[in-house]
Amino acid sequence: MSLLPQADAAVNPHTRMRTAGYLDIGVPPILSAGLYWVIVVLVGRVTGGFGQASGNLAAVAALVCRRMGLPRYHPGTLNVRLNAPYFVEPEAEIAAAEYHGWERLLLRRCCIGGVRGVIVRPETHHTGNGHGPACLEILAEVHLRTALALADNDIVEVTTGGVLPCWPDPPRDQAACGS
Repeated sequence: MSLLPQADAAVNPHTRMRTAGYLDIGVPPILSAGLYWVIVVLVGRVTGGFGQASGNLAAVAALVCRRMGLPRYHPGTLNVRLNAPYFVEPEAEIAAAEYHGWERLLLRRCCIGGVRGVIVRPETHHTGNGHGPACLEILAEVHLRTALALADNDIVEVTTGGVLPCWPDPPRDQAACGS
């Protein structure tokens, strides 16, 4: 099941940005991702991953929740393959020393299908390691494939930046996070 009308995906298969109203401009998200008032809409396809996110994120998921204000998390991530690289401008970070010492994690709030999530980007993915910069790994409160009835190759929109409707509150440190 695609979360996008097919006509919309055909018009602009890469990205759209919205400001106060609706504005379709062809500016790559890397140029404006750091501007809080700009909402970036990334369009991509659901894809499988390496199957390691559940284990790798177990040590840091509670930190992700606390830093981003997510009350709980579902183990694992949803991977979304974009047609172009997206370099995450983090709202929060987790230093390598805070979990297993491998690399820094960049965190950014997002919405997918009305569900709040967190883009979790290992720093080395910006340079092409792992999934690379054209793949988003999204941690959420629910199993996104089930909640949104998604399958591999479904087209989805991931919205980030600005004031997001699925995130009523800004990120903040929380005392607890359950899975």
